[in-house]
Amino acid sequence: LTFILEAVTGRTYRNVTVTNSESLGRHALDKRHYLDIRAEDEEGNIFNIEMQQAAIGEYDMKRFQGYNYRIVGGQLDKGQSYKNMKPSVQIVFTSEKFRDQLVTEYRQRTSEGEDMEHNLASFYFISLPEIDRIIEEKRRTGEKLTNLETVTHIYHNGSKRAIIDIVDERQKRVVELMED
Repeated sequence: LTFILEAVTGRTYRNVTVTNSESLGRHALDKRHYLDIRAEDEEGNIFNIEMQQAAIGEYDMKRFQGYNYRIVGGQLDKGQSYKNMKPSVQIVFTSEKFRDQLVTEYRQRTSEGEDMEHNLASFYFISLPEIDRIIEEKRRTGEKLTNLETVTHIYHNGSKRAIIDIVDERQKRVVELMED
């Protein structure tokens, strides 16, 4: 789980806890997964992360935002300092194409495209079908898959169909865990 979080967010985590999980469906390709995570990075910042495998429509986009902002707004009790607020990051795995890229990140930005200072809400959408295009491209170029691409490939195609070159021991361990 830490491997996936680091691959998506580019941060290093020292503590990751699953606070709620649910897996629905009988077969891997039919399953819907819900996973709520509390993670602490190496600087002590706390992240609330929700991972879901779902198609994304208007309702879902509004629900994701409402949920993430509710996490941000619900961190403080009356009278507590706003300085105590921690970022909330939401990761959504979608089984449908999303913006024709593997990862789409949403953060609050200025009209000039600069990140808002002290941003509290971020969203990462991972489009599982995009990995097939990336694998095709990397086979032509001979490039190795990144950690995120490895996880996405296994998650999308299943470990038995995922014939890939493993870059390092950590990727190998993750593939074995996902197979189990």
